Amino acid sequence: MMNVKRIKIATSRRRLCALLAGAVIGIILYAIVDWLFVSPLCFKRIRDLTLVRCGVQRFDGNVIAKLSATEGIYMEEMPEERPQISFLLRPTAVEELVENLHLARWNMVYLVKSAVYNWDRRDAIRQTWGSEKVVNSAIFQVVFILGKSVNGTLAEQIQLESEEYGDILLCNETDSAQFLPEKVVAGMQWASEVLPENWLYASIDDDFVVNPSTLAGYLDYLISTRTTVSGEICFGDLPMACVYNYQSADPPSREEDSKWYMPFENYPGDYWPVYCRGGMYTTSSKMVKDLFEKSRSTAHLYLDDVWITGFMRRKLNKGDYNIVPAPLSVMTERSAHRDHALETQLVKHLWGNINTIEVNVTNRMLEIWKTYSLNGRAPTCG
Repeated sequence: MMNVKRIKIATSRRRLCALLAGAVIGIILYAIVDWLFVSPLCFKRIRDLTLVRCGVQRFDGNVIAKLSATEGIYMEEMPEERPQISFLLRPTAVEELVENLHLARWNMVYLVKSAVYNWDRRDAIRQTWGSEKVVNSAIFQVVFILGKSVNGTLAEQIQLESEEYGDILLCNETDSAQFLPEKVVAGMQWASEVLPENWLYASIDDDFVVNPSTLAGYLDYLISTRTTVSGEICFGDLPMACVYNYQSADPPSREEDSKWYMPFENYPGDYWPVYCRGGMYTTSSKMVKDLFEKSRSTAHLYLDDVWITGFMRRKLNKGDYNIVPAPLSVMTERSAHRDHALETQLVKHLWGNINTIEVNVTNRMLEIWKTYSLNGRAPTCG
């Protein structure tokens, strides 16, 4: 009788242990699957560990030649280089930090395209996502790119703003919507002059909110895909990442009364080259330097995002191997907002630069940042 009781107890214990072990294994497997494939914050962790040294990527020359063959005047070289842009004010505080910082594995500067009169947006950015200076051990800095103002009072205010914050890059060109492509090129010129190899460059509009921790998690992942087995980061091999919106099949307008009309003789393609919408994209300082050099010999196009991230990028002779979509960037904004929580999105567009949409960008930016704070910062992926 005693033996039977002992057998029953032992059997119960074995069943309990088996259940506990099964539960533990299930939790571990769920966590691994979520970590590798599911979580929009942690992205996909599997990477190619066969990268032995930098600069060994191979590209299909036939594909690159085919992409370049039908792209019209924008793939041709101008006979004379476009002159460099001169600056009236420089972001001295940022330049000093960049010059004296040597420890972090990688860092980033946001180059924010801002109109001279948008001082309230610049202040809101400084109070919100621009205030996050250290994320995942990386340093983040903000530089605002402006054109000069013909209004004396406004010009004086910009001077005072620059003296207070040291984050203004003021171009010696009058600020206007037509100046936007050159404004982006001015930021690229500054970045190519100032940023060391381990600094990343981001171009962004002033009506966007960045989620710094989610962005840093994605950039950690992206950098890991260009890191050798010995731990060397191949900054020169980093692709351009479309953080806001990745466009792979966007047709040019052929309607002559359209604001975006493109004559067939200038560009015969059915679709624009793959490009990043200009709301936000990021890449290495090495690629920015190469793009800036290409900008000096590339025919001007009023669509700054297509011009720079499409045509100039393809002129680097890597086809479309040097551009990638960031998480959610292939979705429409409506879908991203509907299907994904705010804290999982890398950026949020506030639509402040559209004449037909009325929105108080400053208030909306502060509201979204408060939401981030109440919900806690989006978890980083360690």
